[in-house]
Amino acid sequence: MHIGLPDPTRNGALAPAVLIVGSGPAGLFAACALLRHGVMPRIVERLLAPHGETRGTALQPAVLEILDRAGLIEPFLRAAVRIRQVQLLGPHLQEIATAKFAGIGCKYEFQCSLPQWRTEAILREHLARLGVKIEYGTEVRAIEEDPDGLRVMLESGGRSETFTTAYVLGARTASRAIRCRSISRGRPTTVDTLLQT
Repeated sequence: MHIGLPDPTRNGALAPAVLIVGSGPAGLFAACALLRHGVMPRIVERLLAPHGETRGTALQPAVLEILDRAGLIEPFLRAAVRIRQVQLLGPHLQEIATAKFAGIGCKYEFQCSLPQWRTEAILREHLARLGVKIEYGTEVRAIEEDPDGLRVMLESGGRSETFTTAYVLGARTASRAIRCRSISRGRPTTVDTLLQT
């Protein structure tokens, strides 16, 4: 059973209770976690397609434990290179320090190293199996307070859509911002919100 809000614009279907803005690792994992608890998310991404960039490459032991609890660990273990120690080198490659992950008190005593595009692909594949797809080329244009929640206006391919959701979760990188028209106590104001991952 999934939790959502009644939406008359969707022919009696439930509107997603949470809108996730951004399809990076934070947004995708949040969607996975919400689904585990019966909450149906909707994910929008202004990019037209997934990126193929390396970006962040290391999943720390504590992150691996979180993925384990979420039932997502196996594909990451298969795809990643396991790093069991880290060396800090100085001039002429002289060793300054070495840190080992053995004995750190985590179930996984190593980092998993894989490019971010692969991390995102694993999470997307999991979501697709559960019936959730990312809506690429879609931007948030406005968020307004509504008696039933938050009324959000989206734009995609020159067409607009407005729907109501209980929550909006910003999962974009810190270098990007969403400019939106917001209504607070009936007075429109322009809001620049940095949505952190």
